[in-house]
Amino acid sequence: MKLRTASIISALLIILVAVSGCGGKKPEAQYPAVPESGTIETADSFLNSYQGWTSRLEKLGGQTQQAYMDWESNKIDTETYIVKSRDIYEAIKKLNDEADLKADIKLSDGDKQKVKHDEVTSAYNKASKGLNDYLYQLPHIPDDQIKVKYKAMIEKYNSDMTQLKKSLNM
Repeated sequence: MKLRTASIISALLIILVAVSGCGGKKPEAQYPAVPESGTIETADSFLNSYQGWTSRLEKLGGQTQQAYMDWESNKIDTETYIVKSRDIYEAIKKLNDEADLKADIKLSDGDKQKVKHDEVTSAYNKASKGLNDYLYQLPHIPDDQIKVKYKAMIEKYNSDMTQLKKSLNM
């Protein structure tokens, strides 16, 4: 009887361990940022860099959305919302520095057309700027205007991100 009970308990533990290991988060696609040289000279390195920056920007957009939803549902107060948003703002500044200042893009005209250079950079800059500007202005926006400003920003941001991801075939 003890052996049978021990066998059943062992089987249940094995099942629990197996089930808890399943359903974990799917690993995010990893895109290298800027090549070590700091110069983007090929279509592939341009696409990889912008796909990486876009994935990181999208994650920051998700964090912004989550902070807003927490604030709107009164899970956090305005001060906490502003503090969380300030951290996201700082992360976007770092990302923008990497994308704007540390990347020297030297593509041929043919590669620029192939990767839709102007379309990609424009959509990325719009999405990043819209999110960045909202987060920068947030501490100065009265509580009764936060919803209006957020809804306008998130609608534009989502549109810009959709266009950007389409341009990057993501």
